[in-house]
Amino acid sequence: SAVDQSSITGESAPEDVGPDSPVYAGTVNLSGLLRVRVTKTGGKTALGRVVELLQGAEQSKTPVMKLIEQYAGYYVPIILIIAAVVLFISRDMSRAVAVLIVGCPGAFILAGPTAMVAALAAASKLGILIKNTRFLEALADVDTVVLDKTGTVTLGRLDVVGIHAIGGVGEVSLLERALTCASASRHPVSRAVVEAASQRGITIPRSLPGTNIEELPGKGVRAGSNSHSTMLGRREWLVEEGADTPENPKHPGPVVWVAERDRADGPIRPIGCLLLADVARPEARQALESLRSLGIRRAVLLTGDRREVAEQIGATLLADEVIAEVLPEQKLAVVQHESETGSVMMVGDGVNDALALASGDVGVALGAVASDVAL
Repeated sequence: SAVDQSSITGESAPEDVGPDSPVYAGTVNLSGLLRVRVTKTGGKTALGRVVELLQGAEQSKTPVMKLIEQYAGYYVPIILIIAAVVLFISRDMSRAVAVLIVGCPGAFILAGPTAMVAALAAASKLGILIKNTRFLEALADVDTVVLDKTGTVTLGRLDVVGIHAIGGVGEVSLLERALTCASASRHPVSRAVVEAASQRGITIPRSLPGTNIEELPGKGVRAGSNSHSTMLGRREWLVEEGADTPENPKHPGPVVWVAERDRADGPIRPIGCLLLADVARPEARQALESLRSLGIRRAVLLTGDRREVAEQIGATLLADEVIAEVLPEQKLAVVQHESETGSVMMVGDGVNDALALASGDVGVALGAVASDVAL
């Protein structure tokens, strides 16, 4: 089958699995029938470890919070002792009261909550929910932003970003044939093909029979009849079927091939391929530039996706560093490492971001797309 493991790994492209392939708890089966043997349960699963580490992260405190708590218990007794000493020496109650007034910063005490309430109200009008006012104070010191990739700075879905037609077939004709197969499949690649065809106003041509559609999990889709069939799938599948298929073009994302067969015993003829990728959000780069103008000095792209995919998105966003192929526990370690040299704001949306969101000085979850765990 093909499975969606983005909730754990952050990889936008589905992963093909077969006998003896490991799958994480929280994986979504996209197509095909899976018989799964449970090897770990509860807290021993990847999702269980996320929950366990999340609880620990929520109970942890920043160094500044610990420092304040450490000295808060001494401050009030010291001020009272000083006022008592002044009263004992001067025998003047007004001077002792003056010490108490100076020692109690009333203006700050009154101004702080007022400013916080105003900030919370302004944020709510912009659709931002702030869970605790201490995050507003922490935001003033943030100098590093750590960004999740899939669904945060990207759209979180596959899109057709390139069409390579061969054998004299045009791009529109190639997409028409791909649509013949993709129209009856719920695989993320098929949905990307349908969306690309829809944007170009392409519909299934009547000249291409597509009534009989067979989906082969992990391989592709075959549509047609004995007289004519169209295939949409992996290059390895076409080679396995005997097609003389060229090598995949250099592309960091998934590549899916389209081929035709004119009769049941005829040769399979590849007619082109489609290049797919999870593209950056149109507003992502501008948002990052705005953050830099507000004092952010370092931007890190952090993802469980493949390195070549992450580096391409990182180059688009002009990120200072790209860290790829990491699991939730490793994301936590990266945020903790960045916190040693600066104040970190973590931005994410998935289950695999929850640990990092909780451990950063400020965690920002994209509410429109975020999972309940991240929120």
